[in-house]
Amino acid sequence: MREPTHTEAIDLVGRFEAEQNIPERMRADVSMLGALLGRVLRESGSPGLYEDVERLRIATIQAYTDETPEAFARAAAIADSFTVERADEVARAFTAYFHLVNLAEEHQRVRVLRERDGRPDREPATDSVAAAFMRLAAEVGDDTALARLQAMRFHPVFTAHPTEARRRAVSSSIRRLAVLLAEHDASLRGGADERRAERRMVEEVDTLWRTAPL
Repeated sequence: MREPTHTEAIDLVGRFEAEQNIPERMRADVSMLGALLGRVLRESGSPGLYEDVERLRIATIQAYTDETPEAFARAAAIADSFTVERADEVARAFTAYFHLVNLAEEHQRVRVLRERDGRPDREPATDSVAAAFMRLAAEVGDDTALARLQAMRFHPVFTAHPTEARRRAVSSSIRRLAVLLAEHDASLRGGADERRAERRMVEEVDTLWRTAPL
């Protein structure tokens, strides 16, 4: 399987993102944060790092969408071609990217909740605890639903989850990015505040990239 051209790669990524049913504003956030990370990789990474990350990203998307042995083999061949040092850099780049994607998703949740609470004529949320109780009461009756609610116990459970382990420096950088993303939302499009927020986000993404994850 040949490597897609630049235009084909853009079309492939666009189709893949469209199929994920991602809200438009969240997709714009992911695109912006990904572009900022790409800028950091080109300016601060070793020569050719950004190109290698993009080659593997596009090949992986192609393997996911095509589901053919040839597509998977091509993605695996790209990964196998990396030296240990390059593989480490690529892995760090993807780790930073997924941190940014998760941040965009969390920001979208906050955005939706704030917009919902800010509407005076808002309809009751269908995904709230109150809505769940109303559905249960409609099914089993008010008394039974109330008895079940009163019998429930809520308590925190703390687990060691290695996939969610973060250095404090990484968590702090992500929190600062969350604040900057909110400021970017509040700024006028194309205005000085938006450009200032983007410059500060570039600096913070650069810090995130330079911070060792472990």
